[in-house]
Amino acid sequence: MTEKDQSKIKFDIRFDKSLWVVTILNNGSTEHRSFRQENDARAYAGARVDYLRKQCGEIRISTKVDKTV
Repeated sequence: MTEKDQSKIKFDIRFDKSLWVVTILNNGSTEHRSFRQENDARAYAGARVDYLRKQCGEIRISTKVDKTV
């Protein structure tokens, strides 16, 4: 993967309709996972970030959390 491709990886966790949603945008592909517990969402997100870092380097992480219900 080129350095230009690495900059296209984005990561977000948000609260949406009583579920925590993890979204990973990875060079044109999108991955969504939902969890009932915030801890589970953050644990999955952390593991996924570690995996992607090992594969292709740096990742931009969005710390913005939408807590509207």
